[in-house]
Amino acid sequence: MRKKLYFKRVQCGGDGMMKQFAACLVGMMACMSAYSSDAGKGTDDPVYSPAYFWLWNDRLDTDRLCSQLEDMCAHGLRNVCIHPMPKAFRPAWCSTKMAPDYLTPEFIEVYARVVRRAGELGMHAYLYDEGGWPSGGACGLVAAADMDGSFAPREIALGKDGGTVVRRRPYAPGYAAYPSVVEKGTTQKFIELTHDAYAKRLGKDLGTTSRIVFTDEPNRPANRPGVSLGWTADFHEVFKEKKGYDIMPHMAELIRRYNDSDDRLAKLRIDIHDVMADLFVDRYLLPLRDWCRAHGVLSGGHLNGEDVPEKAAEYGHGSVLRSLRAMDVPGVDTIWRQLFPLVAGMPAVTLAFPRYASSAMHQNGGRFALSESFAIYGDSVTPAQMKWVIDYQMVRGINTFVFGAYAQSNAGQWMTAYEPHSGPVAPYWDFQPHWFKYVERSCRFVSQGLPGAEIAVLYDVRGLWAGGFDRETAAWNHHAVARTLDRMNCDYDFVDDDQLAAAELLPGGRMKIGEMSYRAVVLPTSKWMRTDAKKRCEEFKSSGGILAYADDLSAVPRTLSLSGAYVNEFRVMKRNDGNRSIWVVMNEDVHARSVKLSFPVKGPVVRYDAEHDRYELVSEKSDFDHKFAGGETSIFITGDVPHAERAVAYVGKRVEISDGWTLKKLVSHVAGDADFEIKPCDGEACPAALGDWRPSLGADFSGKALYRVEFDSPAEGRAKLDLGDVKWCAAVKLNDKDYGARFFGPFVWNVEVRKGKNVLEVTVANLLANQTGDESLRDRVMREFPPLSPYDAKQRVFDRENHESGLYGPVSIQFEK
Repeated sequence: MRKKLYFKRVQCGGDGMMKQFAACLVGMMACMSAYSSDAGKGTDDPVYSPAYFWLWNDRLDTDRLCSQLEDMCAHGLRNVCIHPMPKAFRPAWCSTKMAPDYLTPEFIEVYARVVRRAGELGMHAYLYDEGGWPSGGACGLVAAADMDGSFAPREIALGKDGGTVVRRRPYAPGYAAYPSVVEKGTTQKFIELTHDAYAKRLGKDLGTTSRIVFTDEPNRPANRPGVSLGWTADFHEVFKEKKGYDIMPHMAELIRRYNDSDDRLAKLRIDIHDVMADLFVDRYLLPLRDWCRAHGVLSGGHLNGEDVPEKAAEYGHGSVLRSLRAMDVPGVDTIWRQLFPLVAGMPAVTLAFPRYASSAMHQNGGRFALSESFAIYGDSVTPAQMKWVIDYQMVRGINTFVFGAYAQSNAGQWMTAYEPHSGPVAPYWDFQPHWFKYVERSCRFVSQGLPGAEIAVLYDVRGLWAGGFDRETAAWNHHAVARTLDRMNCDYDFVDDDQLAAAELLPGGRMKIGEMSYRAVVLPTSKWMRTDAKKRCEEFKSSGGILAYADDLSAVPRTLSLSGAYVNEFRVMKRNDGNRSIWVVMNEDVHARSVKLSFPVKGPVVRYDAEHDRYELVSEKSDFDHKFAGGETSIFITGDVPHAERAVAYVGKRVEISDGWTLKKLVSHVAGDADFEIKPCDGEACPAALGDWRPSLGADFSGKALYRVEFDSPAEGRAKLDLGDVKWCAAVKLNDKDYGARFFGPFVWNVEVRKGKNVLEVTVANLLANQTGDESLRDRVMREFPPLSPYDAKQRVFDRENHESGLYGPVSIQFEK
């Protein structure tokens, strides 16, 4: 078992060397204890439980906040990420009443009390390092402390004489002033104002309850194509020192011909981006990581726009893999449906970017790869779609999730500002413990052992930096190779030139990169690869390794052998855990598909059922046919498997329950004048047919309703209750016995049936989109609580979907024998 954590660049020296070294050592030991490779195996450690961004957007009353925290805990959440939303964040459009103000002593006091309560509840609390986003400016406080403008963002632009001029870039009006995190001293001031303030008050809760610091979308000054390039006060000197030549004579042409296809200019662009990427790591990410390690916590978070490789030159990180390797918990952002399953008339949205974070985790020898998921997915995103998005990322190595969002207040503008809504305002809130446990158990289980990927794919950041046609080619081939390997059922990591150039060649034709060892290297494009990286790849090939290119991937090793008509729809991840292997297999199609699985180790195959926390014997042999439901993910174990029995087969008499149903509203979630109102419903149950409840309950009804039926059973004993299709969540009582809730399907329960009369009650919850999808609501919010969120245009379209609601069936009881 691996326990190494890579504590590099601990800056100790001068008169305080021994004191700093001791503090760093204590911090390192605390991290290793809390986050060793064995962490999270026990069910009491909440490390893999999902968290919500908890948006603090109202007056911070400690009792109210602790009540909301206790509500999360009672619903099965064991992590939370407090996300302050100060008034100064984006006053141009973000209406927030948060008080006390951000980072004041009074704010820190409330924060510390809430974190202490989280610890008492057995929860963890991410330390989110910003007021709003992007991280690095302390919601304008860093800029306010900048007396001489040394932290201000800079750019180099065209001058009036045709030359260039370096100037400070004005702060954007209507937003908290955001400094340049690549200027000397900016990050140190950010840490002083933010991290040190929290550490001083949190005391022992830092490193125990708060164990991961989350940095969100930090940026260096962006490039403005054809206008200016991001710069620093000392960039000219730093560039010359690193590259050995003066870039200034070329800058005017580089700005004017920002994306022209020209090899001479491409070489200059690559060098500029390379230096800026180094500055982003050295001046922002590594100081944060050093601080975290010295305080016994891990640095984590995600960058900005990492899902779009072709924008690597414009977005603030420069080199995505280099940046992610500088975090203990590298992460990505899954926002506004960047990942989404197939829907009617629209193809699935499938991109490779979750692997960027998991690759960095693997190569660093880390334990966690993070995803911020579901921001701006709309209130119409269904439970099945949520599960698909999580499973999609999990089969690509993500094992820690922060969901968006649980708002402290949903009043006013917040009725439509940031969706999906979560917490009590969502009709399905009481059904979500099933979901939270599924995510936690799945993430914990698939994190055991070591990653089994044997293919390294070049992320050609230099080709992306080159611009012009070369950038388009690098991006196209990047996506094409990733899609092809996915469809070949291959598990793989991404690497960059830095890693290939420094790789160690091992006997037997393997390449060691960080903590990983690969049998194959794939180069989607290689025109602008570093010469030493190309040479290393050729040496790897000569030593017996597999070197493949975009036009022929036939030689790369497949992770698992699958056969059948739909094998291209399946994705595979492998973990090596001592004498056993763990295989994660996902059917990304929304339709049920059958496939033959052929595992390389002879013997029985066991499936871990994360939904119910149990093992199930699937086959006595290592090759067998298996049917996957649409979007289903299965976790298989081979080798040294745990004891397991076959699942109960229900092959007895089947009774369909189609008539005699009644329907009654239980609770309505209504968009009131200034906030959502959750109201118990009066009224009698009415006869109802299975299917869409909107003709009976109204098209705009969001909430919970109760279906009830009495039916006669010809026998008694154990049976399978199958509700068939449900829109969208269901909970079951049979003869007054509570059998629990399902957030997503299949909606199947093992139940005990009486002979003769039985009473079945099914509570169904639909989505808040039946309210928020009403155009009149959004128009009213815009009129009475202006301005609308900039995300409204997307959410308005999303929320027109999935208004159908209710128990569709067919509902049946089938006996075991």
